[in-house]
Amino acid sequence: MGTIVHQGTATAVVVATGARTEFGKIAAVLDQRVTSTAFQVGLKSFSKLLVAVAADLTISIFVFNIVLARPLLGPGATTVGPRAWAR
Repeated sequence: MGTIVHQGTATAVVVATGARTEFGKIAAVLDQRVTSTAFQVGLKSFSKLLVAVAADLTISIFVFNIVLARPLLGPGATTVGPRAWAR
């Protein structure tokens, strides 16, 4: 894993295995849970807000189409605005 030999012979002395090797130490550090930064928390909160707004808009368009007796599927199903209401 840490050594590549293309050709020849060699003698190796094993001084550590598993968690006591450098690879093991790196794996132990990567296995630890990292706490979220303030930016990451804010970004997650903002993402949830965007999802909520998108869901609200989708539901609103659906309700408008039902109230205005528009088809729920088709080319004009998602058209919302003054020009669409003037039909």
